[in-house]
Amino acid sequence: MSTDNEFPILLPYVSAIHPCSIYSLTATQNMKWIFTGGDDGFIRKWDFVASMNGDTSLTQNQRHGLPDTITKAGVLVSAWETEEVPDPSLSIAKLQTPESILDPSAPVADPAQTAKPPQTTQQPKISPVFSMDVQSEGIWLLTGLENGSVNLYTVRHEEGHCHHTLRGHTKAVSVLKITPNERGVVTGSWDKTLKEWDLDNGEVARSYPGPTSQITSVSFQPSSVSSLGQSVRDVDDMDVDSDMDLAPGRDQNLMAATSFDGASWFFDRRQPEHAFKIVSEVAPPWALSGSWSPTGDRIYFGRRNGTVEEWDVRERRMMRAIKMPRDSGSVSYVLCLPNDRHLLCASFDNIRLWDLGHHTTAQPSGASTKVLGTPMPGTPARGLASSLATLPNKSNLTLGQGLSEDPFAPVVVPFTIVPGHHGGVISNILLDKSQQYLVSASGSRGWDGTSTNNCLFYEVLSDNY
Repeated sequence: MSTDNEFPILLPYVSAIHPCSIYSLTATQNMKWIFTGGDDGFIRKWDFVASMNGDTSLTQNQRHGLPDTITKAGVLVSAWETEEVPDPSLSIAKLQTPESILDPSAPVADPAQTAKPPQTTQQPKISPVFSMDVQSEGIWLLTGLENGSVNLYTVRHEEGHCHHTLRGHTKAVSVLKITPNERGVVTGSWDKTLKEWDLDNGEVARSYPGPTSQITSVSFQPSSVSSLGQSVRDVDDMDVDSDMDLAPGRDQNLMAATSFDGASWFFDRRQPEHAFKIVSEVAPPWALSGSWSPTGDRIYFGRRNGTVEEWDVRERRMMRAIKMPRDSGSVSYVLCLPNDRHLLCASFDNIRLWDLGHHTTAQPSGASTKVLGTPMPGTPARGLASSLATLPNKSNLTLGQGLSEDPFAPVVVPFTIVPGHHGGVISNILLDKSQQYLVSASGSRGWDGTSTNNCLFYEVLSDNY
């Protein structure tokens, strides 16, 4: 089914209730297993299919405050704790006394005593699961911990067993993203560093210089069969590198990262030293999420002042700023849907599905339609319609701008409210490859904000989606 204004319908059916804030969320490629990580230090494995098709019902108290369509409880399969494994290099007993190190002629310690296992005061500590990502087939899983380490767990066999720990960060690993070929992983931390690891040997393959604040998100440019262009030229008012090819390609070598100070960095994985940064001049310093368009030529950023900025990556300019309704709160997560027409914007109050191609449509009564926002002159039409709020002079989209002079003309609202979450920070949103199911989670990820401690499973209904 589809609505008159061509919005896909997102209906929540399942609530996977947690006893804590949900920091991270990931799923296998076929959406069989959903994994959530909370600030209580547990990784929880949910059966998505059994949850959507099952008959486990929520209690009346659990349904309080939820939409009427949510009647089922998530099916929890298993859970295990995430421990900060002590670094062996910090607990190795000295085989020689300090005198023997400085003086080679000094007597060596008794081998019988040195053969004792090393003594250490470090004890395993349960860590919040700040970030997480799973292999597409659900064979292994990676988690980012508070002490800066990354644990590798097996999932299919010896579930929950930590086989290796990657060490390189000094503070919490807030971002973790497996590379498209699944041979590496990119991690970002509160220590303001961004690294790419080689999972074949467990070593750092490359480091990405530039960020000066906590890393909040990492995403790879979507692959494209046809190239949309060649390298762009330098822009005088930005810190850029003209050698970077920003056209979408097959290998997904271009990577975008956001940081807590509001800066957005773009890196070429083949040449880590080639990078450029964009900073908004109209929004306060803050960015928790970024999302590429399906074509890979645009990217969206959520801001603290309740706006979502759309940037043209190749031209390195802001195309428009979409303003949420007043008192909506900060936009903590954005996700551009594969139809390149709709954008999910998660604010503190609600999740909104925004129509990026909002345009004037004929009304059955013959009345004219009010359009919110005025296109920038010279902006080409994209998709099903022209841009909604491509505003000149870096202004924001506000209710009432560009409206018809007729006070009785009907107003077309360019978004719809997605039922489910209300009054909490959204930490993550997942959409499966078939574009039929969606999962959202609420959590502060260790920053400011409150959580509803809920993870919702949706079904996406639309004929034209």
